[in-house]
Amino acid sequence: MENTNYLALDMFDQGNYYTVSDLNELINEMYECELQSGQDLETVKGWFFENHKVFEIKGEYKELNSI
Repeated sequence: MENTNYLALDMFDQGNYYTVSDLNELINEMYECELQSGQDLETVKGWFFENHKVFEIKGEYKELNSI
């Protein structure tokens, strides 16, 4: 079984990118303060996808707009 990885590119700083196997974990880490102050997870996921171009990597790159 092939593992899925993700490449998340910051749309405002192309030099800033993340390669991860768990997108939810990355989003939780990036928006930890907002989540602790009561923001909804779906809201911060929306912010993440507004600010990052995300690709799914399974032998080939596939662009994602949400998870």
